[in-house]
Amino acid sequence: MPEKYTREAAPQMPSLLVCAARLARASAQRRPAAAGQLPRPFAYAAFPPAPARLAQFRALCGYEAHDPAVLPPTWPYAIATPLHLHLVTAPGFPAPPLGLIHLRETIIQTRPLAADATLHLYCRLDAQREHPRGRELDLTTEVRQGPHEPVLWRSTTTALYRAPHLPAPPPRPPLVASPPLEGERWTIPADTGRRYACVSRNFDPIHLHALTSRWFGFPRPIVHGMWSLARCLAALGERALQPPIRVDARFRSPLFLPGEVIFVARAADPATQWFSLQPERGGRPHLEGELTRL
Repeated sequence: MPEKYTREAAPQMPSLLVCAARLARASAQRRPAAAGQLPRPFAYAAFPPAPARLAQFRALCGYEAHDPAVLPPTWPYAIATPLHLHLVTAPGFPAPPLGLIHLRETIIQTRPLAADATLHLYCRLDAQREHPRGRELDLTTEVRQGPHEPVLWRSTTTALYRAPHLPAPPPRPPLVASPPLEGERWTIPADTGRRYACVSRNFDPIHLHALTSRWFGFPRPIVHGMWSLARCLAALGERALQPPIRVDARFRSPLFLPGEVIFVARAADPATQWFSLQPERGGRPHLEGELTRL
């Protein structure tokens, strides 16, 4: 571990009770750090195989027909949620943990990850940038199949901290309904947020129920962005996901539950597939992304 980083976790995955206690304390006390200050909290945990939980993830995200001996490309992110919570509630983290908005996700995977392997996860804060609405933060997660093995999977999570002192952004012009898109029509059940929360351990109230999502200004619960990404990647097919690959995703608008969406995919070039998750009646997409063969 580089000396500039401060370890914030033991080799065991933090428990949800510990994460909840740290989250409550940090949310009550945290003030954003001044621009230019970048503390280096670092977290590590080893995650043993979890066949039952993995099977739930596959069924929920559409990976049932994929090779059961190989992990789906978004599984490491799902199991890293407690580690992410431990990191963003660390004393050195430069923004309040509640209210962070997931803007973008990049995943690079160089080799397959075995479903029966213990995964060694390393998480750190890598960068921050000023943003017209506050500050962007980059959280990096790396996965190895042994403490001294090479990195096989890496993600960069870009989140936005909206500074409360900044004026609200100007209202967007009304969306004009577009013609129906050609693609797969999906019906997203109302309990998808709760089911994904049980698999990923991400129990953010905005995903669980209308009663809790209203506390944060959402009339209905919204699905996890990483569920949307996982479902899109599964729809591209097992062959398309064979490493080495790079996934770049941008989360554009909330997907309210229950929901009706259209999945669209096309080849941008011989090495790249573009994909999108669109509202059934047109308008701003929920998610856009590219899968690139490396």
